[in-house]
Amino acid sequence: MQAGTAAQLFSVFMGLAAVIGLIFVLAWLVRRTGNGWVRSNNLKIVASLALGTRERLMLVDVGGTQILLGVTAHSVNQLHVFAEPVVKEGETSSPEFAAKLAEFLPQKREKNNDSGTGNL
Repeated sequence: MQAGTAAQLFSVFMGLAAVIGLIFVLAWLVRRTGNGWVRSNNLKIVASLALGTRERLMLVDVGGTQILLGVTAHSVNQLHVFAEPVVKEGETSSPEFAAKLAEFLPQKREKNNDSGTGNL
């Protein structure tokens, strides 16, 4: 009876090990493909900047037009549409993105203040 119980216990542990191994292999494949199932040639995240634990600024390229989005846990808001690209194709997103963004945003703020519609 002990030999049969040991064989059943071994079989259960081998099945459990196979399932856990399959989970790790699938997780590795998803990470390796970079979520390739939802890739689009017309929509790309060019750069991203974390503002907090759940808030970020994202620069998205949509058909050649770059749009700055504010993303929170509850909403996505369009902040600005750039007339010319802030980050060129092929550039890597780095801390320079914050500096480039800062170059563009004061210009917009000055335009709003000149027209009398400035924010507080």
